[in-house]
Amino acid sequence: MDISRRVRVSVAARHLFLIDEIFRGTNTTERVAAAAAVLAYLNHGDDMVIVATHDMEVLDLLGTSYVAHHFREEMSGGEVRFDYRIHDAQSSTRNAIALLDVMGYPAELVADACPALDWQERRAAVVAAKGVEGSAAQSTVGRAR
Repeated sequence: MDISRRVRVSVAARHLFLIDEIFRGTNTTERVAAAAAVLAYLNHGDDMVIVATHDMEVLDLLGTSYVAHHFREEMSGGEVRFDYRIHDAQSSTRNAIALLDVMGYPAELVADACPALDWQERRAAVVAAKGVEGSAAQSTVGRAR
């Protein structure tokens, strides 16, 4: 087989990309920017891209080129339970502060986390009012269209 045929075969191949928490462990601003760039680059042709992220800003930057899905959790009786079903749209729940409580962290520590969350929500509202998309971190599984 000549090289031109090999290239055509390779280009015509479909690929499946499974990415969990892209660029985890890096600073938030660059992680979001790099993730959006990589995911936009991978979203070509017939390839399928499935990515799990807590950075909703990535989906904001990608616009409609990805479709958001999520898993749901329920906190009850001091336990966290997931239904392990894929639901449409971004998650509307949060669980990190509740997990602190479930895992037995001191009540004062859990209480101290709440004002920081309030601050982030107020900041996101100000940013959104200025015309810049922003959202809280929630678990999502996205799939390229």
